[in-house]
Amino acid sequence: MAKFFKYTIVFGALLAVVLVGASLALRAYLTDGRVRAMIIPPAEKILGRTVEIGHVKVSLFSGIQVYDFVIKEENGQDNFISSSHFVLSYELLPLFQKKVVFRDIRLVDPAIHVVRDWRGVFNFASLALLNGKEAGPPEQPGQVEKGPVQLPFTVVIKNFSLENGTVQVQDALEEIPATAVIANADIALEMGQTLAELSYQGNFRFVVDTVYKGLQIHKKGKVDFDQEKLDFTVDLSLDKQSLQFSGSVAQFMDTSQLPLLVVNVSGQEVNIDQLLASLAVLSEKDATKAARAKPAPVPSQKAGPLVPTDLAVKGEVRIVKARYQKMEMSDLHLNYTLEDGVLTLSDLNGKTMGGEMRGEAVVRLQEVPSYEGKLGMHALQLAAVQSTFLANSPAQAFGVMSGAMTFNGRGISPEQIKKEISGLGEFSLQGARITGADFSKTLAGLLDLPELNDLDLQDMAGDFSIKKGVARIRSTSNNSSFIGKMDGNVGLDGRLNMPVSLSLSPRLSARLESRLKAARYMEKQGDRILVKLLVAGMVNSPKIRLDKSQVRRQATDSLIKEVLGEDARPEEKAVGQAVKGLLDNLFGK
Repeated sequence: MAKFFKYTIVFGALLAVVLVGASLALRAYLTDGRVRAMIIPPAEKILGRTVEIGHVKVSLFSGIQVYDFVIKEENGQDNFISSSHFVLSYELLPLFQKKVVFRDIRLVDPAIHVVRDWRGVFNFASLALLNGKEAGPPEQPGQVEKGPVQLPFTVVIKNFSLENGTVQVQDALEEIPATAVIANADIALEMGQTLAELSYQGNFRFVVDTVYKGLQIHKKGKVDFDQEKLDFTVDLSLDKQSLQFSGSVAQFMDTSQLPLLVVNVSGQEVNIDQLLASLAVLSEKDATKAARAKPAPVPSQKAGPLVPTDLAVKGEVRIVKARYQKMEMSDLHLNYTLEDGVLTLSDLNGKTMGGEMRGEAVVRLQEVPSYEGKLGMHALQLAAVQSTFLANSPAQAFGVMSGAMTFNGRGISPEQIKKEISGLGEFSLQGARITGADFSKTLAGLLDLPELNDLDLQDMAGDFSIKKGVARIRSTSNNSSFIGKMDGNVGLDGRLNMPVSLSLSPRLSARLESRLKAARYMEKQGDRILVKLLVAGMVNSPKIRLDKSQVRRQATDSLIKEVLGEDARPEEKAVGQAVKGLLDNLFGK
């Protein structure tokens, strides 16, 4: 046992000597100058920027700690990235194989300065890594041009960590607001003796908070990437509207053209009105800056695109619940592509008002967007339609409605859409019935026909056209009480100007003649009386009245016939027509 302890003590002493010797050897080998040589040339080669470090501490166990680490701007003066503490943990054995392996590199609490100049160019755009170039620090005057740097060793970074980095954004054009960003990253990188041998993969997490034109904007996201592909997920809160964006971009390092972006959008509850209003605010031009801007020497003859024409994006949108105007939708889905400044929406479908909707559209993203498309509605429940658009009406509607339309227009705000939209369409109602409506009660009282208090429309079909905020509607309905026809206007603001004609059934015609003296002066079609009405007011409070001109014309014709008789001479009939014309001029046709 004594020998065991003796050998243990000797072994411990030898180990201590080895460690001390290794530490001294390490300090002798990894001098300040050599550490700088291992860090600065590879970094400058990858970035194409001047890299500076303050002082260095080397430890056998904790690795290398670099203080006052700085990556300069392209001008070599201002700081692009700075960190007061930079930690490198390395592996010893690979050093003897001319291979520098960093087990862990941690950039702690760094500050990154992102600047866009008056030309619209960002300060990171010139990084060699983003341009596929091999570069060193800016050349000094008189320096002889050299070929690509050939390192005597390869560099492997198993993990690079960015911890609680902060980003400050400045924009000389004042189009991007002052923004605070908190970022974290983990990256693995391996570089051979040339930049062509560079390979990397990692992820980047960030949180962004800013206020732009009074809107609170919050972003939280993650990006996973390697040299072939980039995948991302971003949660966006825009003035209380929350959406999630996810997708990918392949060959993003190819600077010859913009790569195809795949962006999918999802959300739980979205108010489309508020979202469009926020987007309209974000797209508004600053009046003050516009006043300061110099006029262009040659004015443009057509609106410019809102997005670059070489930008290509595709994806899908899925919203669990959405609200537009007064309409609520669920399970909303669509596919889209953006190419050459044109946004194409396809396979639009969702559930609303007890039925389904489907559609497609093409939007030209110019300064004032223009659009065209198709929209279909199937089996909407009239009760749900009535509660959506006529919530304050005492009426109750039953049955289902279907329809389809093509449309085109301009604008992005609901108000502009209402003014600019045009369209053509058709609709039909099946098993339709309306009870307790004020206008049907008014109609029943006006004609003294209680049978019309509740309207049994049964089947109804028609077509419509929309132009400059007004919809012209034509329809026919046929039931046991009447044959109805409508041909008039409904404003998208709810205003009504709708002439209606009812060809009453023989049964109701007989009752009308027995109860209403004016019925004898109404137009007849066989044993049916034709009642002409005018519906005015607003959709949620319509006003109905008889077309008195019809009664007046019929009364005038009847009176002249009674006075002149059937055997009146031609000259007497001519006098009668002159009297009729005079009455028409006095009282209106």
